[in-house]
Amino acid sequence: MFGNLFKNNNKTKIYVDFENVKIKGLDGLDELTDKDTLYLFYSKNAETLTIPMFEKIKNSNAKIETIECATGSNAMDFVISTLLGSHVKTDSEKTTYFIVSKDKGYQAVIDYWEGYEIKRIFNLKQVYNDSLEVIDEEEPKKKTNQRRKTTTKIQQKTKQPAKQLKQQPQKKKHKINVRSRIGMLVKGLKKADMDKMETVIKNGSDNTYAKLLNEKFGNKGNDYYTKLKPLFDELKK
Repeated sequence: MFGNLFKNNNKTKIYVDFENVKIKGLDGLDELTDKDTLYLFYSKNAETLTIPMFEKIKNSNAKIETIECATGSNAMDFVISTLLGSHVKTDSEKTTYFIVSKDKGYQAVIDYWEGYEIKRIFNLKQVYNDSLEVIDEEEPKKKTNQRRKTTTKIQQKTKQPAKQLKQQPQKKKHKINVRSRIGMLVKGLKKADMDKMETVIKNGSDNTYAKLLNEKFGNKGNDYYTKLKPLFDELKK
């Protein structure tokens, strides 16, 4: 384990992503020694240091350097990765490097410098005691997001039947003006007869038109059926 490996031999360099870990990331500052060099990266978006923490920094045995970074997406991450890389290439003594951050994106940096002792931790207590269990605060958020994704999938499955119903073909709505067509095909109809004929056509079907017309108009029903046949054919389309 890193802590026991270099505690008495290796020098250490520690890169604190203060914008990410805030004050909690500096827990264990008073445990650092004169073999440790700490680089505290901050920006205008970072949390303000408390007076007690400022006193701890001032009285620390470690060499501490503060580095201001520009604000912006991943701006601090790039600066930390660049400085770490330059140290890995130029340090002549055996050195162990720590990145203090909850950002798992630094794993790419660690993988790139495979073979060097580089580790991501969550606070300074882990520098000399890496057996401490520190909860990664990003994990609960990811689990919450996973629950949301699962809930969304369930909701989508539940709503699927409704979507399928909407996709089922609906009965065509004819744009034919039935009353006007009746007037064109059957001349001289009285209003009452026109109303009856319109009702038959709207409520009937191709198989029942003749029967309904006979019921409404008696012997004239067959004659009306013949005259209205073109309209019945149009309604089939």
